[in-house]
Amino acid sequence: MIVNKNLLEDWMTPEFVISFLLDYMKLTQANILHLNLEKYTPTLIKKFHDSNYLLHTHLQSDDIQLYKKITEFGIDQCTFDNINLIRLIKPSLSY
Repeated sequence: MIVNKNLLEDWMTPEFVISFLLDYMKLTQANILHLNLEKYTPTLIKKFHDSNYLLHTHLQSDDIQLYKKITEFGIDQCTFDNINLIRLIKPSLSY
């Protein structure tokens, strides 16, 4: 389920966001949550993993440090715009 960044508003507490998204996942029968990276929190990640959901985000840059943050957070999947990030992740790959 791809969550539009406008769906989550500033007034929503972190607990409300988690409950809202978990309910939405159940309603839509989705199994992967796609959020912008800044919306992920350690608590959200744990709650979703405990509920057997996968997590996904997207990078628009080739920032290897940001990619490392994603993997350290425990986000399961990541897509990105810049193919050069693959070379930074796995330098031994040739294209």
